[in-house]
Parts: sequence; C-alpha cells; structure tokens
Amino acid sequence: MATSVDNDASFAEQYNDATKLQYINLGNKPPLYKSYPDLRNILLPDVTGRAAMDVPTLDAIRASGNVDSAGDGALTLEGLASLLYHSAAVIRRSQLRSGEVHYRAAASAGALYPTEIYVVCGDLDGLRAGVYHFNAREFALVRLRNGDLRRCLAQRVTIALHAHPGVHHVLLLAQQRMEVP
Repeated sequence: MATSVDNDASFAEQYNDATKLQYINLGNKPPLYKSYPDLRNILLPDVTGRAAMDVPTLDAIRASGNVDSAGDGALTLEGLASLLYHSAAVIRRSQLRSGEVHYRAAASAGALYPTEIYVVCGDLDGLRAGVYHFNAREFALVRLRNGDLRRCLAQRVTIALHAHPGVHHVLLLAQQRMEVP
C-alpha cells in the first residue's frame, strides 16, 4: 500500500518532469554576454568584500541618505558599482566538466540572461557623464556616448528630474534581448 510520503514524492517527480525547461536548443543558444569589442572596458571598483547592510529592504529604499554617497547625497562610483554588483553582476563562478558556469545576482530561466543593463549618469568621481553598457562578465562599464543625457532621456520617458530638488539621479535602463527563430 502506498504511503502519503510515496504519493508526495511521486507527485513531486511528476511536477518536476512536467515543468522542466525543454524548449531551449543549446545548439543555437544566444551568447551569454553582449559585447562591444571595439570599445574599452572601464573596470568598476571591487565591492565584493564589503559587508552586507543589515537593513530591511524597504527601510533601505525609504532612507533619505545613501551609504554609498559622498556625504552630500551624490551617488559615488563605488555606490554605483555596489548597485550593479548586487543586481546584475556575476557573483560566483564554478568550474564543471562541461566548462565554467557563471552565476549572476539575478537568476534567469535557462540561464539565458537576456537582460542588458545600461547606465545613464552625470559626472561621478572617477566616471565621466555618459551612457554606459554594464559588462557583467568583466564587472566593467563600456562608454557608448559622452555627455550628461539624463535630462534628454527623462524628457523622452516623461520623468521630471526637478520633481525632487537636490537629488542626484542615475537612471538604469534594462533591455530585453529576444531571439526569434
């Protein structure tokens, strides 16, 4: 006679089989990283050794100050690096028989990582104003355009930068890459 545990295990196996990722053709899998081979990587500061903040997420979001600021509320390059590391960077690498596996801060179905991160910023200490692509593999930024284009971008997406006087804005853009067969 089958026990409840046996039925639960059987159900779990059926569920696992029914929900396996089966539609990915590894033969034509898109590249894991977008690259700009003719442009220079600007390496970001290493923030991996920094202690994690012991603050609830919503409290951190509500906080008026920024632990990664220059004291005047302005985002620093280290603060930007921390934001990128904890949201989109390669946080761990493992060597398997089939090759090296990269684990990112944000998981992706099928490990396809179709989201690309772009930073549009004003001058930061150590980084000129511009539009940058975040190179997750190298933990670097690639400058695509020079100049402070935040206001131009904000106007295009109807964000009013003057809504919060005295706040230094950095806009992060995410682009979804879709491969169509």
